[in-house]
Amino acid sequence: MNEICIHGLGIVGLVQALKLCEDGHKVALYDINSETKESISRAKIPFYERDIEGLLEKYLNQSLRLIDESEIANYNIHFICVGTPSNSNNTVNLDHLISSIEGIEEKGIKNATLVIRSTVPPNTITELTHSKNSFDNIIYFPEFLRQGSAWKDQKDEKTIIYSVNRGCDSTFKGLFKEGVNFKSIDTKSAEFLKYANNTFHALKVTFINELSSLADAMDVDFKEVLDLFTSDTKLNISKAYLSPGLPYGGQCLTKEVKALSKISKLQSIQTPLISSIEESNDEHLQRCIESLKKYESAGFIGIGFKSNSGDIRNSPVLSILNALTNTHYFHPVDHSTMIQAKKHLSIESLIEFSKVIIISTNDLSLEDWEKLFKSSRDILISSTKIKCPLPNYKPRVIGETKR
Repeated sequence: MNEICIHGLGIVGLVQALKLCEDGHKVALYDINSETKESISRAKIPFYERDIEGLLEKYLNQSLRLIDESEIANYNIHFICVGTPSNSNNTVNLDHLISSIEGIEEKGIKNATLVIRSTVPPNTITELTHSKNSFDNIIYFPEFLRQGSAWKDQKDEKTIIYSVNRGCDSTFKGLFKEGVNFKSIDTKSAEFLKYANNTFHALKVTFINELSSLADAMDVDFKEVLDLFTSDTKLNISKAYLSPGLPYGGQCLTKEVKALSKISKLQSIQTPLISSIEESNDEHLQRCIESLKKYESAGFIGIGFKSNSGDIRNSPVLSILNALTNTHYFHPVDHSTMIQAKKHLSIESLIEFSKVIIISTNDLSLEDWEKLFKSSRDILISSTKIKCPLPNYKPRVIGETKR
């Protein structure tokens, strides 16, 4: 059994900690944010992510415990899962990562293993750790979790992609149960892979929204086209991120598309396709806003940046709510101080005050759908991933003008 310290208790860090507990390890949790620690101490996750609150209750104060900075020196395996947000010029802000690495080294720990999960540009790990002599082993272990399904992604991970920046990987490999495949690659390749993945996902979102808008303007049955297009898994790969609807948002795709575009400029490499992704995404957001201006009032059920997420950072729904007048929303997480819209505590109240309702969650009950169906309101869905359980009711996707 290994004793491990997790630095950074956002989605990546907390989900990683819970998975390690499930695999039989003792795990310490450390974060500089006092509100985050206080919330976790009560077994309440400080963000919305399905499936993990029960696990936190199960393991907290058993194989999982919060620690103070003074206790960091007691651990020899350190996972760094801190955020790397965008700076105002779209470069990557490494302050939290640098602070975490230096904080561990200052404790005078000998023979430590450092596992970095934070998303960083190529060559960052080598530059940040070349003079850090406390660490015998430095591993870069990029994360590929999706908000809203992070626990499932972590639990179902069958291939561990990682790089050894220094030392060996025996301690790292020993953290996983048997049956996991390991793929060791160059550190710069591992760093670049995360940007490649998320930029491609963003490209798919903008691509499918452009096609959907064009098909709508030409009266093409795009559902029929899409069914056939996504059924070709030999050439078109998969259906993932090919669901017409709202533009992409959130932290990862947004910041990593910006970062990769900035990295290209710094390398003096022209990447017009990558550089145009954000422009196309913004253009589609404006189409969605324009399509709702004909309504006297608009209400959203769910305001996360995507279905099944409570995260409103860079949420296209938030952008729409703040761009229109007389807007309303119903959402389980209270962000009312951040939104220029009226919050409602029930779907019935939202229906009363909204002429059009846009559904951005798959968490509605059959009873909720029936209430919406029986109302006199126009009902839209934020994406074709939103599934209506009523057999004869097919809501339009936001942004569509013809059907």
